[in-house]
Amino acid sequence: MTEHVNLSQFKSKRTDHNSRVGINSVEIRMGPYECGFCNEYETTVIFEAYESLLHDLIWDLAPPPDVKKIRVDELIGTTQIILKAKYNGQEFLTLEWPVSVNSPALNLTRKIRMDQCSVKAQEIDWEDEKDVEMENSQS
Repeated sequence: MTEHVNLSQFKSKRTDHNSRVGINSVEIRMGPYECGFCNEYETTVIFEAYESLLHDLIWDLAPPPDVKKIRVDELIGTTQIILKAKYNGQEFLTLEWPVSVNSPALNLTRKIRMDQCSVKAQEIDWEDEKDVEMENSQS
């Protein structure tokens, strides 16, 4: 199952949070397993870099919960998927989606609420001192 969200309304501009990256869309897919609750998530993030980046972007997506560690009476309800974006060890963006966990006929399923994405942007230092020194020495 594939869930997709267009994040163009949250697209960062360089003037917003001093960002060099804008997120265009995020696609979250459930893994190929038969258990709708146990599946790992797979993601595709489409982004635009407004300037050259000297370091890689790191995308951290938490794995689904371990059912064996959750009390049975707490399995049903709402949880979250959290996707964090980092650059040069600094977190600059957090995307969160609520996930409804249901139990039709005792078969646990998850439904990602892609239309309810929460976006938290943080200012970071896009250029560390080493990068600035290297650029200045090349001039």
